Amino acid sequence: MVFVEELLEEDIPVIVFDPTAQWTGFVRPCRDPNLMKYYKEFGLSIGDTKPYKGMIYEVTDPNVKIDFKKYMNPGEITVFTLNKLRPGEYDDAVRNIIDTIFAQGWEESTKLRMVIVFDEVHRLLEKYGGKGGYVSLERACREFRKWGIGLIMASQVLSDFKEAIKGNVLTEVQL
Repeated sequence: MVFVEELLEEDIPVIVFDPTAQWTGFVRPCRDPNLMKYYKEFGLSIGDTKPYKGMIYEVTDPNVKIDFKKYMNPGEITVFTLNKLRPGEYDDAVRNIIDTIFAQGWEESTKLRMVIVFDEVHRLLEKYGGKGGYVSLERACREFRKWGIGLIMASQVLSDFKEAIKGNVLTEVQL
């Protein structure tokens, strides 16, 4: 989420696919006193509790079609919550989302134009019921950058990422 905040500060649009609805806080300021009491320790003030411009959309159909160019607004975040999908439908949704991106006819770019975040990537693995979403994500890792589309993938452990993805990763963060 810190990376996404920095991208938004640099006016780079971010689109998040969120199977847990935990990313929705970006569009409203923090008002949680339990969090705000630590702000001073990190050099922050109450003024740092700003919201970011953006929208939240609830996805209930794994066959969702998104016009990504519509959401390429500088400094805005668009969160698509996928928590209403049934088990297995997250995989279908990711496959459809990536296919839609490929179908939209992008021009090549050396400049970062947009970043897409896929959270809970481990849910796409076969051992968790995945049937092709992970393969689509591998394809995205190989090709999105030529269009200036960055990709952030979050998962529980590094071993969730197979060699095809690891070979295309420029930055890896482990906590």
